[in-house]
Amino acid sequence: MEAINKEITVHHLPDEIVAKILSFLNVKSLKAAALTCKKWNEISSRMDWKLILKFGSKKEIEEPWVDVIFKSNRNFKSIRCVNYIEMRNIRLMKIFEKHGGRIQKLVMDSGEFRNFIIFCDILSFMPNLKEVSIMNSNTRGRFANNFFEDHLPHLQKLGRLKLVRSDFELMKYFKKTQINSFEICPKNHSKEHDVQIFLDFLTNQNNLKCLMLQYSGHFLVELFRIPIATVNIPFKLKELYLSPYYNYETLDHSNFMNFLEFHSDTVEKLEIGYSLPDFVFEFIFAKSRRLTSLTFFSGEFPNDLSLYERLEVNPNIKILDVSNVIDTSEDALKEFFKHVPNVEMLRAGYPTDLHIVSNVLTRLTHLELCEYSPNVNQIKSQSLQSITIGGLDVIPDWKEFAADNPNLLTSMKLHHLDLPVIRVDAKVCKALRENTKHMKSLRINKESFANCQESFTDMHNFQVKKCAMKLEITISN
Repeated sequence: MEAINKEITVHHLPDEIVAKILSFLNVKSLKAAALTCKKWNEISSRMDWKLILKFGSKKEIEEPWVDVIFKSNRNFKSIRCVNYIEMRNIRLMKIFEKHGGRIQKLVMDSGEFRNFIIFCDILSFMPNLKEVSIMNSNTRGRFANNFFEDHLPHLQKLGRLKLVRSDFELMKYFKKTQINSFEICPKNHSKEHDVQIFLDFLTNQNNLKCLMLQYSGHFLVELFRIPIATVNIPFKLKELYLSPYYNYETLDHSNFMNFLEFHSDTVEKLEIGYSLPDFVFEFIFAKSRRLTSLTFFSGEFPNDLSLYERLEVNPNIKILDVSNVIDTSEDALKEFFKHVPNVEMLRAGYPTDLHIVSNVLTRLTHLELCEYSPNVNQIKSQSLQSITIGGLDVIPDWKEFAADNPNLLTSMKLHHLDLPVIRVDAKVCKALRENTKHMKSLRINKESFANCQESFTDMHNFQVKKCAMKLEITISN
């Protein structure tokens, strides 16, 4: 056996095993590994690389590194362009012409788009694009007399478009593209002209399923200032995100509610924020019968208990995120939870009363406690199987915790435990040894072990790996 092992080296490993090993390296280490031998260089070339083009000046595209990219056979799956300045540059166009066919993700950061046709040509070199993000970019109004619809690219595989603090004119590039997810974070002051461009874009999207309007307060007010002709909207959403920071006092409630109602029979995931008027609560629970996931960005639940007498029970909601909800009375929180009796996954923040969570949400199987959760011993659940704790200042009494949650620890059904901020000592290690024999994964902040002399070597099937911020312990079956 020893003689056989001496003849086997790393070079005898199958290519797919070497590729798997190399995939764990950062870019700097991967470059070094690629120089080790011809075989590793060929394998690394076939791996998914990310190309970053920084345009610090107009001359930079003429630098020698451009020739390296021309000759490279690396499999670039994504390109990020920083400070992109649009210009008719043959060398730049050749980069996209050579590598564009394999590009699936494009990010344009802080770009200045001067000529509509040039970027259309660049996009045409990337027919396999699946995701495009444009951030902090502008056209400076140049598209007004510089738009040619017959030159638009046909990106048949593009599924996701993201536009962050950039000119709405940039949507015109994708007028002929049928996306299924659109995320937009407008600039601080949207104009009526922006709303019209946005609506024109939507009228051409037949397959849109997810619409995310992030930090879009002023834009939402402008959007719903006039009635939206739903007859001209060719899609029905499954996911809708309306972030906070809009003022309901200035929002046209009638137009807003008409928009919600149009999608109410298809929306399955809804994220909505800030202090909602009572009638919005009532509408969501009465009309959104297919809703399975509900998130509140911030604000508070209504403390008027008479509302909950009118509120319909929604048995379909299985995922609930109230991690940003604050200043809600215990009675209001209890009444709200009664109207979502079948929640299985809950994200909650401090100071959510965990007694109420345990007593009312009797079908809860996964609980995620964001930020610090000093009251873990309040959890007493017969159904809980998985828990993620954002942070602990005080180590709970694990024996009491196990007794109160028989399916969580005593029956060893805890799947994942995340304790990123605790002080690890002999007592904690002992509790881990006794109560986590069948756990699948455990994550603890590695700084927690700075003064700990304990070892996990005697723990059942534990494999310890140090990550950037966490000590990750994987339990083998």
